[in-house]
This record gives sequence, C-alpha cells and structure tokens, in this order.
Amino acid sequence: MGYVEGTDRNQLLLFEEKIDEMIAEEHLVRFIDVYVNKIDLVKLEIFNAENKIGSPGYDPALYLKIYIYSYLNKIRSSRKIERECKINIELIWLTCRLSPDHWSISNFRKKNTKALKNIFKEFLRFCHKLNLLSFKLVAIDGTKLRAQNSQNNIYKKQEIDKQLEKYERKINEYIAELETNDKKEQDEFEFLNKNIPQKLRQLEKHKEKLEFVKEIFKENPEP
Repeated sequence: MGYVEGTDRNQLLLFEEKIDEMIAEEHLVRFIDVYVNKIDLVKLEIFNAENKIGSPGYDPALYLKIYIYSYLNKIRSSRKIERECKINIELIWLTCRLSPDHWSISNFRKKNTKALKNIFKEFLRFCHKLNLLSFKLVAIDGTKLRAQNSQNNIYKKQEIDKQLEKYERKINEYIAELETNDKKEQDEFEFLNKNIPQKLRQLEKHKEKLEFVKEIFKENPEP
C-alpha cells in the first residue's frame, strides 16, 4: 500500500496563497494584532531598538506583537524568536513577513523591560476578563471584538488581583529567562566562533595522523 505524497518542491504554483488566508479568522494572533494596534506607544514611553546606520527602523508595535506571541508560546530566547519569525506561519502573518534580527529583538527588550511587563500584565488581565486564558478563540472583525458573555466571565476585583499577582510572577520569570538564555546563547556562539579555526586545525592534524598510520600498515602488513 502506498503513502500519501507531498507536493513536489519544484512544482510551480498557479495561484499563490495570500498570507491572510493562511490564518483562520478566529485565530489568537488576530486578537494580538488588534490589541497592540490600539496601544498608545507614546504614552507608554516605548523606546525603539537601535538600528544600523542608514537603515530604517522597525515599528515598536512590531516588537510588542512578537513578544506577546513569544510569551504566550514560551519562546524563550531572542535567537529562537528571530528563527520563529522566519519559519512560523503565525508570526509571519503577525509581522507581515518582517523578521528583526536577534540583536534588535534583545535590545528592544532591554530598553523596554518595564513597559513590556506592564503590557504583558494588562494583556493577560484583558484576556482573563474575556475568558481567553484557556485560549478559546474569539472572532475579530476589524477593531471590534465579539465574545459571548456570561456571569461566569465576570470576576470580582479580589479574584482579578489574585490572578494578576500570579501573572506578574510568571512575567518576571519569563523576562529573566529571556535574559539568561540570550546571555548563554551568546556565550556559546562566541565560544564556537573563537574555537572553530582551532578545531579545524586539530581535525587536520588528526586526519594526517590517521593517514600516516594507514601508510605504515600498507608498508608493513600483518603476517
């Protein structure tokens, strides 16, 4: 019995699929997109990441969308976030195929740590009120959010405060983990780069030794 076959990678597509068609209308990333677009970045005193001389910068809202998505999906380092922006269809949709490098992603976090924590907290509180923390998806129509409401979705202030304490602790842990992982990955990257030439020389020497031993055996075969 045969197997299901995929599409030939060399096959030309007659109709190219739109990015927007790749994401369901009720997907959570649409909610993130609308939410961030409504944030007053000036009021929050959001600082942009530094950019290379002569190159245009990314919109700070783009970084906020990336970080909210990464927080919810537990992507815990700037290099992994950069990679996901290039291969993850949900992030490709959310960023309109933009992919900041890991340095810019990390630098934005360092400049806006306090603001990011506040935005995470407010976003989670809003989701909590809408009963979205279990990631039940809601329909988005432009800037209008439609969700069923009930007595079960109305929370007392003390319950919300209790949840906020929990969220704040998790947010602080996430930000600290990002910082730790970025430092660890950077150290590993620098170590590998610094040692690559040395390791190559060692491999070449090892290869030469093996070839020398091989020639000895050819000249002096065992009886």
